[in-house]
Amino acid sequence: MKKNEPYNFTRIKNNIKDFFVNLLSEDTGKLFKEDTFFIVRNIHSRFSIYISSKLLDEERINEKISEQKFSQWIDSIELISDDFIYDELKETSEKINNQLYFNERRIDKTNWFTDKKEFDNIISFYSFKGGVGRTTAMILSAISLARKGEKVVLVDFDLEAPGLASIFSNNENNFFTVKGVLDYIIDLSANNLDQSKIDFNDYYFSITDQKLIGTNGGEILVFPAAATETGMANDYIDKISKADFKFNEYKTFLPDLFFESINSKLKPSYIFIDSRTGINDIGGILLNRFASKIFLFFYGTHQNMFGLEAIINIIGESKKPFFLVNTPVPEQETDRKEELEFFLNSSYNILSRLYYNSDNNIPDINDESADHYPINIPFNKIAVNLNSYDKISSLLYDGGTNNPYNQIAQIIESDKEERNLDKERSNLNRSFIEYFSRITPESVAASEEEFKVEKDLIQNFYPRKDYKYIFDQNKFLILGDKGIGKTALYSVLSHPNYAKNLAKYCGISKEAIEMDYWISAYDRSRESPSRQNLIGLQYFTISQIQNYWLILLLRSYLKSNLQDQISVKIDIDIVNCKLSELKKYAQDASIGEKIEEYLEEINNEAILSHRILYFVYDYLDLNLPKESNFRGKSIGALLSLWYDYTSRFSNIKAKIFLRNDIFNVEVETETDKVKIRNHSVSINWTYDQLLNIVWKRILSYKSENQAIDELFDNFKHCINEKHEEELGLIPELGQEENRQLLDLLFGKYIGSNNKTFPYNWIIYHVSDAAKKMFPRSVLTLFATTGRNQENDQKESKTPFRPYNMEIAMDQVSNNRVDDLKEEYPDLRIIFEKLHTEIEQLPIQEEELIISLKKIVKDLDPLEIIKKLSEIGVLYPYKYNSKKYGKRYHMPDLYLFGMNIKRRGPGAHKTLFS
Repeated sequence: MKKNEPYNFTRIKNNIKDFFVNLLSEDTGKLFKEDTFFIVRNIHSRFSIYISSKLLDEERINEKISEQKFSQWIDSIELISDDFIYDELKETSEKINNQLYFNERRIDKTNWFTDKKEFDNIISFYSFKGGVGRTTAMILSAISLARKGEKVVLVDFDLEAPGLASIFSNNENNFFTVKGVLDYIIDLSANNLDQSKIDFNDYYFSITDQKLIGTNGGEILVFPAAATETGMANDYIDKISKADFKFNEYKTFLPDLFFESINSKLKPSYIFIDSRTGINDIGGILLNRFASKIFLFFYGTHQNMFGLEAIINIIGESKKPFFLVNTPVPEQETDRKEELEFFLNSSYNILSRLYYNSDNNIPDINDESADHYPINIPFNKIAVNLNSYDKISSLLYDGGTNNPYNQIAQIIESDKEERNLDKERSNLNRSFIEYFSRITPESVAASEEEFKVEKDLIQNFYPRKDYKYIFDQNKFLILGDKGIGKTALYSVLSHPNYAKNLAKYCGISKEAIEMDYWISAYDRSRESPSRQNLIGLQYFTISQIQNYWLILLLRSYLKSNLQDQISVKIDIDIVNCKLSELKKYAQDASIGEKIEEYLEEINNEAILSHRILYFVYDYLDLNLPKESNFRGKSIGALLSLWYDYTSRFSNIKAKIFLRNDIFNVEVETETDKVKIRNHSVSINWTYDQLLNIVWKRILSYKSENQAIDELFDNFKHCINEKHEEELGLIPELGQEENRQLLDLLFGKYIGSNNKTFPYNWIIYHVSDAAKKMFPRSVLTLFATTGRNQENDQKESKTPFRPYNMEIAMDQVSNNRVDDLKEEYPDLRIIFEKLHTEIEQLPIQEEELIISLKKIVKDLDPLEIIKKLSEIGVLYPYKYNSKKYGKRYHMPDLYLFGMNIKRRGPGAHKTLFS
């Protein structure tokens, strides 16, 4: 930059800041290690440097600065020793690093930087430009709340262009008889702040017309900008010139008294402020000093986006929740798409640069819960001339459940719900937190042993009425993904007393299942062949493998106590022989025929004694070796066998628990799979059922901790106590109750953007790309959250700090990815290595293909993508921007466990429309 180059407001400031940052970072000799530097830009836009130092090398600093081309803009370099000056500078300056600060002296617009005096019920409605429907949106949102019984105060602070009150002029006669905001400020000042000398009722009018407000006791109170009686407009400019809205911390601030009076005298639920447009001192105080929430109205143009960029830093520093509103969205389809895309891309770029954290926490552009994603209000010609209650009401009904005005009202109302929840939480003893950590073992391996005894089932197993299918004689194949609960059902059948109680709960008569017997034909016990035993069967024929299964079946029968009740005499010596000797029997061509004869006799005696014998198989996925596709071949032989026996033996049945992927991909069977599927059922869960599993396990500890009883006090009507002794307590909370309980535990919102309800957050984060959820994942989420909360030293107004559930996702995801590695070993390298080629998602299809080629050179990347999509790991979606085609994303359920970073949520909103 040349010395005579014209002054540049932004560049010179940045050059000076960069100079001192570099000076301090290059200070290898630590000459300035105890010094603090303040860069101050004064009201004339020139600079002074103030240095707090013990050993200042003034000559060296002057010499270095004089060499810089920006030196002509620096008026002075001064050493400060006064503690008061140092403290004042440090308190009012922006911190650049531990030694460097920047201070901006302002002559105007200081209200944008005032101290906060936040009222928790004040909502500001702001727009950078006029004509975007801000006032209309504020009024309609207020009416929506009033119809629910709320009292809402509307205040017109758009003093240069008032119009709020006039919308009601055709229906409210008292509109013309009241004063307004300007009058109150001037009258209060003229009376030396003595509020007893003015009547507050003179400054607002009330709307209670049921045609507009409804019948729930709501009310709207309107404070106009000023008196609107005929003839009063002549004094309006004089009034504005007298009203003092410039904040000064050393004297009473009149707007403070105004809002305090509204709250103390009128006691409204909410105060809505219609703010002045543009960058001005009134807008500054209304957004920065008073508001608890801010709705920012913009339109998709360069001019509007400039306004957003101008204020976003200040709003970000205030830490106040804000919501972008895009209005009015054009009617014509082409214009509508163009405007929506421009708004979204612009707001995303602005917030990514100036608001979002830079530590890979920038959300995806299409994340509808993120701060940059607007509430869209479509153009409606009725809103152009809003002059009757009929027109106002029609706008509130337009769009049904997606009505944007009702959406704004719902966002505002959530604060009140949160305050009500706080009252409920205050009665909760947080000592129940430790019980959440107990609901599932820390290790996945231990969870396989959860139901060793019947008491475990009573405490932890969640009964479902649709489990009726496990007692259906015609269904012998129970399918499900890993972690879906197959082994839990197997455990039920391992405990006959519990199984019969469950059957009764499912509506099956006691007589119908009284003589049912379940025999473990294959599991992980010592009685079953190990993987090593089975490796020797790899080269057996299908007939020999079926012989082997028949030997195991008969052997399990003979080792059960039923052999004493059924008189069939069996002369094959297979009971006491070693497992290693069973292969020899299986190779005997006649053994299968002999065993079938025995089964025929057993079946006949079972008919006479009214018994049903079920042979139950589990853990086939773990023990059967995959070499030479033996697992698929041997399971196929077993399924074919039982398909034939289903019709052959009326009183001998099977229950085979098997993973979906093994049946779909590996199983080879002589029987048509479609026919076998007619005898199968699949285990699936609804979201609310999964939450009820969690509550079931917590309730099992209620005798130990009174706080658990208090926690579920409001939900006792949803807890079935009839079966407490046989099946334990059975919580039956629906969506509404589950939402309420989660709000009570975690607060109304969760997530870094603080816009997602806990109920929805869990869905988005624990679902795969097929929107499927797994009991193990949900239980791990809550158990890990409990353990995190036990170790958390930070205070929280909710029993669980939401952050502890967010970080629990690492454990949930790791466990789920481990399940996938076991289920799909051919994809193991993808699960382990994809992060080495892909740093973050979402990703364009072309980049994904290139990355996969580097990891697996001998496989078709498109086939891998197809497979990952089929098993719920990846999902494609069309990106809005014209620059991109198909992109792929990954749910958080897998993302964290694969060590891949993300921009935005793992579960894109398109999955959960």
